[in-house]
Amino acid sequence: MNIWELLCFFTALYAAVVFAQEEDWKYENNGTAAWGDAYPACRGTQQSPIPLTRDGAKLWWPSMQRQAGFRIDLQNYGTAQQGVFVNDGKSVALIFNYTDISSAPHLIILNNGSVASYSLTRLHFHWPSEHWIYNQRYPLEMHMTHRDDNNNTLVLSILFTTECSVPSDGMQTVAAAVRRVKHSGDSVPIEDFAPVRLLPPFLQRDCGYYMFPGSLTTPPCSQDVLWLVHEVPLCIGRSQLEAFQNVERADGGLLASNARPLQAVNGRQVLYLPCQH
Repeated sequence: MNIWELLCFFTALYAAVVFAQEEDWKYENNGTAAWGDAYPACRGTQQSPIPLTRDGAKLWWPSMQRQAGFRIDLQNYGTAQQGVFVNDGKSVALIFNYTDISSAPHLIILNNGSVASYSLTRLHFHWPSEHWIYNQRYPLEMHMTHRDDNNNTLVLSILFTTECSVPSDGMQTVAAAVRRVKHSGDSVPIEDFAPVRLLPPFLQRDCGYYMFPGSLTTPPCSQDVLWLVHEVPLCIGRSQLEAFQNVERADGGLLASNARPLQAVNGRQVLYLPCQH
């Protein structure tokens, strides 16, 4: 058994353990309404996802960002990484495996002299999108989960649309992997994949996204997440989208949707970072 076969085996074993732990929550048949019974945090006051509009956000112009010493820096996102794509019965996810954590992609936030560094651990998908922008829902949303040394979580969210002509560069690789993990528990290795292939080319400009405190969008719904939701969607082909829509749940049924309904904003501050001014 080679190293990739071992990696897939242990990832599948991990997924089996996750299935056993998560069988008490589901999406189908309005299952999200019952999440709070077993996971009280799911009824908290800073839950995600939420509806987003510029009108409902505080505009944080580039001049204001500069004055506050605010900047976002993406490091190593263009470096090819290895990982395993897995169907865990609730979504499909790419779990990265780093031989050296220093080579992992890092999202660094500088703000008023402080530095917070978050390493990318995994990415997964929801269909349709969980966040809505100006009452518009997109067919797919990607969550790139990052953690810092204190286990704080930052999620970078990228939306996808089929109303376009040229699919994003990385989606061809991802869609091919999704087709190979149709059944719950399936896994397939991914080699030499640079996460930047799934990011908007202008993300480095520190603009065009919403930033707010929130929660995980699945149980246990922990309310310790910093969200960055990019406003401009990337392109996905219709046949690529169908690969996600044909994924199966842990019970063998079709995972037609794995999107949590919108949650109340409850007065929390949402920042929007415009690209001009």
